[in-house]
Amino acid sequence: LKLSSEEQTQRAVDGIFKGILVYTGDIPQQISMAERCGLARTLLHNALKWSELKDELYMQLIKQTRGNPSVSSRSEAWKLLHLVCASAPC
Repeated sequence: LKLSSEEQTQRAVDGIFKGILVYTGDIPQQISMAERCGLARTLLHNALKWSELKDELYMQLIKQTRGNPSVSSRSEAWKLLHLVCASAPC
């Protein structure tokens, strides 16, 4: 990634993964619908700002939609992937 340091790059990639896990419910947190929308907006904003992060977001979402044992988590990952595809096409 064209960020200023390897540490920032790793934080960005880890942030995407954590955001996806919170959005899909794999990290159990009580978040409101508004907070979920804000999380999706943040993921999309970063994906649109840095194309490398968009690629990472796509790959991590694809990973969450394949072989995920949780039906509800997999369904939420598909919804988020649909949103990303509509907003930030590859």
